[in-house]
Parts: sequence; structure tokens; C-alpha cells
Amino acid sequence: MELFTIEYESPSGVYAPGQLVRGFVHIQLKEAMKARAVTLHTMGVAHTSWTCYDAHPIPVGRGSHASQRRVRGCHVYIDAKFVVWEGDNNDKVLPAGVNKLPFAFNLPLVCPPSFEGSLGYIRYYCKAKIDRPWIFDNIAMLSFTVIPHFDVNTIPYASSPIIKSDSKNLGVVLFKHGRVLVKITLPKSGYVPGETIFTNIEINNTSSKEIEKVEMFLTEISTFEGKCTEVGRIDFCHLDHIAKTHKCRTVTKAAQNICVPANKTGQHFMKLPIPSIVPSFNVCRIIQVDYKLEIKIIAKGYVNNSLCVDFPVLIGTYPIQAPRYSTPMAENIPPVPEYLAPSQPTALSGNINEPPPSYAECVFGRGTVALEDEDRANIGNTGFTPKYVFYNNTQAPPPLPNKVSYPNTQASYQSAPTLP
Repeated sequence: MELFTIEYESPSGVYAPGQLVRGFVHIQLKEAMKARAVTLHTMGVAHTSWTCYDAHPIPVGRGSHASQRRVRGCHVYIDAKFVVWEGDNNDKVLPAGVNKLPFAFNLPLVCPPSFEGSLGYIRYYCKAKIDRPWIFDNIAMLSFTVIPHFDVNTIPYASSPIIKSDSKNLGVVLFKHGRVLVKITLPKSGYVPGETIFTNIEINNTSSKEIEKVEMFLTEISTFEGKCTEVGRIDFCHLDHIAKTHKCRTVTKAAQNICVPANKTGQHFMKLPIPSIVPSFNVCRIIQVDYKLEIKIIAKGYVNNSLCVDFPVLIGTYPIQAPRYSTPMAENIPPVPEYLAPSQPTALSGNINEPPPSYAECVFGRGTVALEDEDRANIGNTGFTPKYVFYNNTQAPPPLPNKVSYPNTQASYQSAPTLP
């Protein structure tokens, strides 16, 4: 056999829920091969797996028993098998040369995006198999990406500016250095990969320490769920109860050296480009992905010398169309919850078949969780690198509100309404 592969009609290998997936199984033979049939198995599955340890007390004062518990979750979105070639009763032989066997199937109307996490994945793939008599079957596999349309324009508060204020006393106990107050403004909370997050940071430094640095992080928060069972003894384990865990990983970060001397004020602007990442989603039963923007104000010193402010952020696949950012009074800015629950996948406001600007491979690269498949020994256990919508950012920084005036360093800090 010279070649045995699966090829998709879409050059990018990216599809949307409900879309027709076309392709063919490509088999190239030097000579005819005995075979009963060539089948195609298409799968779309969410899988989670991790191990945790719990210490349980043992009666009669014998200490504690540490149990190892395995947590696993699985939800299938598509599982279909069909025959793409079958030999007749008299001649069950694949002919020599090039054989291109076409196939087509529809994806479900509702399914989550492809995702590769540290404790699980959502993977879509096709597996072709040559059923050969009296010999091991030949198997080929190829994954593809599914991306639901998530139009952030459908979230009412996604295009509204966010203002958040916070303060903190620097130092510890007998070595207090005074209070730092900060107000941070974001032009909106809904973004797409390729856009840039612009921030306006206003600092009122009433401490005795100089503010020397600002760091900004975009963090992915993944929630994994599964059923818990115990490995070994089961005396102390509640079998088959639902377990959840959260994992955070930094998507991208930026840092800027600044100087806000003691008892002075300052205003600084920062920007953070968004790389190719999965959109926010909560349509999967066992995996959910959210994002937060964290801004860290750092003063000179080594102990309790920083102040962190978090913002929830939505990542979609279709950008805000008409930014409505202006310079409203603080009381006109509606409060935004700490958690921005993404809605169900939505179609684009225009033509759903519009090609996006481009696709780019996920910034985290190839997944590391082994594929759970009956033929995994024959097709390898490597992960998959999904592709996501990526926009070339040509947007200029939005106008930002005027700097808050501080009459003197002892004046009360007039903060905007904080998020609940």
C-alpha cells in the first residue's frame, strides 16, 4: 500500500455545526488488495479524565485512609458509521492504482467547539478502516475543527464600557506603606481573536512606595466535570457522584515599566493583542471555557506590594459591529457581573456562509490528552491542534474618558461604581 489517507473538501478543515462535511478516502495501491469493505466512522466526543486523592478518617483512632479516585466524563455528539466501498460477492478486491472513495455527512445543529485542555478535550474526527480477511485491518484517522458561530453583538452588555475601581494598603503589620487606589476602564467586554484589548489605568498612589510596573494577563478558565469512582478500596467513597475542577492557563500577557512616585497620581494606557483561542462556551455538559483579564499594579518592595483587578471577558467569533463607546458619566455605566455567561451559539447577523477573515492554529498548540478510541493503538495517541477564527486587527484605540483629577493626595478618591 502506497497511500491511505482521509482528505476533506474544505482546505482549512474547519466546519460549523449543521454544516455538510465532504471528503474522500484516498487509497493508492501498487497491486490489488483483498478486502471485504472500506468503512468510515465519524466521531465527535467530549472527554474528561483526572485523578484526585482524598484522606478519610478511619474509626477507632487509626488515623486516616488516603483514597485515589478517578474522575471521568464523556459525552458523544456524533457517532456514525457507513460503508464507502464494498466488494461484490464474486470479487472482494480493491483494484490497484488510485482509489478515491467519496463520503458526506452532516454535523449536529448544536455542538461545542473543538477544544484541547489539560484534563480533557472536545474532538471531531473521521476514521477509515479497510476490512481485510485473515489479517489486521488498515486504519487511517484525520481530525477536523468545529467552531460554532458566537456573535458577541447578541450579548447586550458586551459592547458597553466597564469601569472598575479598587484599593489596597501596601506592606504588612508594622511596615505599612500606605494605600494605592486604581481605576481601570475597558471600552467593552466582548472581543474576537485578532483584536486588541485597550485599557486605561488611573493610579492614585498615596503610599510611600513608588509604583514601578503594570502587568496584564488574559487567562483561560476551563471547568471540567465527570463521575467519580474510587480505585482500590471503596469503603469511604460515594460512588458515581459528580466532581468538578477548574484549570487556569495564561493565554497572553504584557508588561510595562511605569513610574508613579509616592503621593502622586498617574495615568497609563496598555494594550494586549488576543491570539487564536477557542471562543467562550457553555454548551458542553462536561467542559466549559471562560476568560478573565487581570491587571496587576506593582510597587517597589517584596512583601504585599501589588494590587490585582480582574475583569470577565467574552471571546466570540464575530466582532462588535458598531462600538458605542463614549465618555459617559460613571452613573450611566450599567454594572457588569463578575461572570459573563456566554449564550448559546448564534448565527452571524448577516450571511452565515460568509468566510471569516482567516483561521489560525490555537496558541496552545497540539493537545496532550490521549485519544480515547477503540483503535487508538493503531492510530496513535497524539493530540490535535484546532484552528479558530482570527481577525486582522485594524481597529484604532477607542477614545478614553478624561483623566480623573486629584486635587491633592489626601483628597478622597472618587471611584466609579465597582462591579458587584
